[in-house]
Amino acid sequence: MGWLFTRGATRADIIQHCIRTEETAHARWTTLAHCTKGNVLWSVVERTRKDAGTPETFIACHLLARQAGFGWGYKDMDESMGPFYWSCPLAYLDQAPVANAAWRDAVRAWHARRRRKVAVGDVWSLRGCTLSSVEITSVRPLRGRHGGVLYRLRRDLLDERLSTRPAA
Repeated sequence: MGWLFTRGATRADIIQHCIRTEETAHARWTTLAHCTKGNVLWSVVERTRKDAGTPETFIACHLLARQAGFGWGYKDMDESMGPFYWSCPLAYLDQAPVANAAWRDAVRAWHARRRRKVAVGDVWSLRGCTLSSVEITSVRPLRGRHGGVLYRLRRDLLDERLSTRPAA
């Protein structure tokens, strides 16, 4: 699917639109849980087909964006599409049956990388960056130095700890 924009819509308007309960002649969709991580709206949705009556639960991912001079919009996906986003809350994985095991493994790995302990003085290699490594100079906010230049870092960019600062 493509992007759907609404003239004059705010971010809050789009979020409310995406999580509202909706009913058609064939099915009913109810959002059981939702949260935003940056401009990604994650939700657990229950769909009940009127002919079958049994509910199906799935994880939905809505990318949110603003089009200058127009308004906010969204692009919707679900877990089965394997979205290229992994900030889905781990608790949501327990609330819906598995539709894409590889995507769920990537979500768990993303969260594990973000939980790693980082200390000032550690040297880390970086994922998907032209810099080979950085020495951590600050943990909150996360910053690192390479070649005399200070960089602000995202925790998920840290790949492998190359060395640690010796204990004093």
